[in-house]
Amino acid sequence: MRIRPQRKNHKNRLFLQTTLMLAALVSVFGLMGFFKTEKVSSGIAVLLGLETAPKHSWVWCPQGLREMTYLPSQKRIQSAHEMASLCSVQMTPSSKEEIEKTQFTLLLKASGINSEVSVEASLTGDLFRISGLAFHSKNFRAQLDKLK
Repeated sequence: MRIRPQRKNHKNRLFLQTTLMLAALVSVFGLMGFFKTEKVSSGIAVLLGLETAPKHSWVWCPQGLREMTYLPSQKRIQSAHEMASLCSVQMTPSSKEEIEKTQFTLLLKASGINSEVSVEASLTGDLFRISGLAFHSKNFRAQLDKLK
């Protein structure tokens, strides 16, 4: 006696395939949105070497900071919150050749109890120099642009 294989239910199989395809499509769109976020895309760019991650965060202001002056407009900054946000800088390195080619102009002065620190900036771009140390910082440039 021979056993005949049962016929598969084609409707159930088609339903399962369609459901899996739709789930895969929704997942692809979800991942596309996830990878478009700034934090993830920046991380991917760093991983691929297209962008360098901030290497250091540096607090450059003198001790006992009293005030800052944004020199192009002679605007005095006395808000503790604004000064604190400007004092902490995320830095990425710059090359020696780039520093030698760049002309810096005085941009910001910070006055403390016994000292004064000046920030110099390139005319274009995000290259800065504080106490002889040159570095790149996009977020510092954005903060300074808000002072205009």
